[in-house]
Amino acid sequence: MFAKRIIEKKLNLFVQREPVKVESVESVICLLDPSQVSSEEINLSLASIFDDKQPQFQFVYYLKRKRKSNAHYSPQFNRYHLHWDGDLLHPYLPELLDQKFDLMLNYFKKSDLALLALSSSIQAGFRVGFSSVDQRLNDLILASDVFQPKQFAEEFPKYYSKISAHVPN
Repeated sequence: MFAKRIIEKKLNLFVQREPVKVESVESVICLLDPSQVSSEEINLSLASIFDDKQPQFQFVYYLKRKRKSNAHYSPQFNRYHLHWDGDLLHPYLPELLDQKFDLMLNYFKKSDLALLALSSSIQAGFRVGFSSVDQRLNDLILASDVFQPKQFAEEFPKYYSKISAHVPN
């Protein structure tokens, strides 16, 4: 319960940030739950979206439980990385939090406290996610029916291109 209150406060403060959409996207982070969608399909779909200039992609995986069969997903977070006080504890976290990304894709349909904490901790100028997840996390919210990678690759550019670019001072 304590962690939930801390994360709720963090999300309420998070809503007050100003989204920043840059002219050209150079770095993209994708927070992905591989149990909901294939990471290979996402990778191909993202490559088709940014076919003119490929940004640097980074994937962070969230799995319900750590299993040996999922060892190839790296870096990998799960609910056990969320401490009782709402902090995330993971050896890769400091490296991840030091980076700034132009675009973040919260590519998951269902969230839990660890996912909310992880997503809100990452520094990204503009965030995209789905309507079935806490809407405070995202600047552009897509309907959950475009969750499949091919549909996402078709729909995302339509909406994203209509948003005017804003570069911070």
